[in-house]
Amino acid sequence: MTFPLPYIRPPQGVASVTYASTSVSAADLSSYTFSGVSLSTAADNRFIIVMISFRNGVTITSVTIGGVTATELATKVGGSPFMAVYGARVPTGTTGDVVVNMNASPANCGIGVWACYNLQTLTPQATASSTADPSALSVNTVAGGIVIAAVMTNGTTTTVSWTGLTERYDAVVESTLNYHSGA
Repeated sequence: MTFPLPYIRPPQGVASVTYASTSVSAADLSSYTFSGVSLSTAADNRFIIVMISFRNGVTITSVTIGGVTATELATKVGGSPFMAVYGARVPTGTTGDVVVNMNASPANCGIGVWACYNLQTLTPQATASSTADPSALSVNTVAGGIVIAAVMTNGTTTTVSWTGLTERYDAVVESTLNYHSGA
């Protein structure tokens, strides 16, 4: 399942995005706290975007990033695994907790954290998703915009190939069941 968060229009100047960190938990919980994750360099114009991957059909009820309530930007549901994208303006701190609360225990959870600077808005200008195997998606962007993408596989697949994006993380979320990657 590929789930990109395509370009977000920048203000005057050029938007930038930095991969900050990834973390996983194979525990069966309804609330996941990923403690002390990297949020990259603090800045007044910093937004943090978290790609959330999980197994089983549950609903995310809330997400906080460094103590700031995050907004749902996109969610891909239907079949397992599931992906969600949340974001918040988090101007302070180079590390912080990412807390993902759900209405039930999804059997595992993984996050990919990205720091974005100089954005005009946190609203996605376009999204794309696929449950095909293999997936192939295209997203049109404009100069100065950013693209963030993530994939979570259900099963033993542990290889993801990215074209046109630079892969930043690969992680086993739950042994022999789920694997996620981000670019």
